[in-house]
Formats: sequence, structure tokens, C-alpha cells
Amino acid sequence: MGGYKNSVDKGTDHQTGYAYDTHIPLALFGNQVKAGVHSTAVTLNDLAPTLSVLVEVGFPSGNEGRVLHEALDLNR
Repeated sequence: MGGYKNSVDKGTDHQTGYAYDTHIPLALFGNQVKAGVHSTAVTLNDLAPTLSVLVEVGFPSGNEGRVLHEALDLNR
């Protein structure tokens, strides 16, 4: 039978405290997205409500994120 021999064999799992292993880049594009780079800390949970606002649908059930208003220009 197979199995992992050590942590090198299994790849990354985002369980370390190093920035390269815990940070995920987020890029948004579109008419209603402000151009530029934003350095505000966000979580992956913020993506679903932000996309919900952009496509004008309700938030997902159990939503725990926030809308990234600083990255949106909804007046276009």
C-alpha cells in the first residue's frame, strides 16, 4: 500500500506560519472593479460576497465574508 513517507512527499498544505505558504494573491478584473493595488488584508471568505455583489445575486448560505467595497466601483 502507498502512503506518504514524509512531509516533502505530500506537498504544501498551508499549515505553516511562513508568508509564502499562507498568503493567496487575489486579482479582480472587470468594469465595476477599481484599477490599482489594494493592501487591505482580506480573507478567502471575502471573495464570495464580493462576487455576489458584482453579479447581483444573493450571498451564499452561511456567508462569513465581507464585500470588498474598497476594490469596487459600482457606479459604472
